[in-house]
Amino acid sequence: MRSLASQIEGEIRTGQHDRLLYSTDASLYQVEPLAVVIPASVADIVRTVQWCAEHDLPILPRGGGTSLAGQCTNRAVVIDVSAHCHRVLHIDSTQRAATAEAGITIDDLNDVLASTGLFFAPDPATSKHANLGGAIGNNAAGGRSVRYGRTSENLLAVNCVLADGTQLRFDEGAALRDPRIGEITERVAAVVLKHRDQIKARFPRTIRRNAGYGLDMILAQLERPWTTSPLENVNLAHLLCGSEGTLAVTLDATVKLHPKPVARGIGVVSFVTLEDAINAVKPILDAGRALGLTAIEMLDDVVLDAARGNLEYRQYVDLLPGANVQKREPKAVLYIEFFAWKDRQEIETAFDGLAAVLSGLDGVMPNGYSRHTDPAAMLKAWKLRKAGEPLLHGLPGERKPVTFVEDNAVPVENLSEFVREFKKIVGRHGTIAAYWAHASVGVLHIRPLINLHDSNDRAIMRAIAVEAADLAQRMGGVMSGEHGDGRVRGPLLERYFGPELMAAFREIKAIFDPQGLLNPGNIVAPGPIESITQSLRI
Repeated sequence: MRSLASQIEGEIRTGQHDRLLYSTDASLYQVEPLAVVIPASVADIVRTVQWCAEHDLPILPRGGGTSLAGQCTNRAVVIDVSAHCHRVLHIDSTQRAATAEAGITIDDLNDVLASTGLFFAPDPATSKHANLGGAIGNNAAGGRSVRYGRTSENLLAVNCVLADGTQLRFDEGAALRDPRIGEITERVAAVVLKHRDQIKARFPRTIRRNAGYGLDMILAQLERPWTTSPLENVNLAHLLCGSEGTLAVTLDATVKLHPKPVARGIGVVSFVTLEDAINAVKPILDAGRALGLTAIEMLDDVVLDAARGNLEYRQYVDLLPGANVQKREPKAVLYIEFFAWKDRQEIETAFDGLAAVLSGLDGVMPNGYSRHTDPAAMLKAWKLRKAGEPLLHGLPGERKPVTFVEDNAVPVENLSEFVREFKKIVGRHGTIAAYWAHASVGVLHIRPLINLHDSNDRAIMRAIAVEAADLAQRMGGVMSGEHGDGRVRGPLLERYFGPELMAAFREIKAIFDPQGLLNPGNIVAPGPIESITQSLRI
């Protein structure tokens, strides 16, 4: 690494302590990298990629390390863009767009945008730490994606470096302006059109989907009306979304911005059973689209029971609407958020509309609906929702909530049946699971309780992973709605997509990274199913 050190201004860390620090992300996995590069600038990133290509060394671009599927752990040269590459380069309030370097966090970007009255909409729970480059690599979404979509729906352009060190800017129409991008786009289009029937047959039509490469997005662009060439509508920046750093390294990105609301409100609804809460999602969603609905989030009784046993969070459970009425406790809660863009009265109208929907539903607890518009009250209302996972780690016993089937996405109309069948799966294997998260888009972050120190439980984990993926597919969904494939779901990709589309993914990978240097083993060439319980951080 000495020859690289003389060519960049940033740091190179090769000591075991530093490599251990970068051996983990927010997932179950631990893999010690070869070295860690902390670039001082975008130029350092480009030179590091070029140097790695010259020396045939694998590369792992990394931001905040908040990934839950293990895609930020690899035996590679880690390039940590978060330390210095976080400038906002340009804001265009008229066009509602901003350009920022890959290392800026989503929260910091929105802080800079605050004075413009605009914001970047994707809002993963880790937005305080999640970097823009990581949001692209993971196609991050968050609770408000039912209104604003994923990162791919909010991305205009990406300035990136390929594995061979070539720097390119992908945006709509770039294929007609830049010969190299034109050549890449032609090859990508050929792969997509060759596999058109399989893409249409096997890609899910859920609002949230984040498995494999986004060939469905490119196909949709190719099928749009065109003037000069079908390639004029293709934006390869969208193919980078969800690619987990396997196709290119993001340097900076231009993103779409949205007007901030003038007011916000949260309705909290308590239900007698989890099934009642899930059955309420679609009618609330159908009515809420015209009322400024931006999110429907859910907690189940496993999380609520954990909160009741926690000194800090017990008070928030007691404040839930309908709590302690007729000596009954809610078994599930929905948090329904509304935005107003004209005046505050829109929120009251939305609340009244929600009340009308609830009046026709079964399972709403007596006095089980509360309205919140005060910022402090809304903060308290959300606090319990955001505490879901930390609370579960406090459950007694050897089994803990494990992140491996936490990201299934199904059509909202199939959500109730999906949960019923999922409960049967975990029940057959002698365990239980907690259910919470983005009900409005059919994504529930389900955590089965597993003892990772027990070989029998690890076998149960593998079995549940396979059965859950099959269930999601039968329900018209997908095993990853936002958290990606990584180490934990990569081994299931061929089972889900079939050999033809896996071959298509390999063709796409070869177009961008023929040496296979970028985050190897992710999406293409994953390990066998046994690998999901290997390299565990236990």
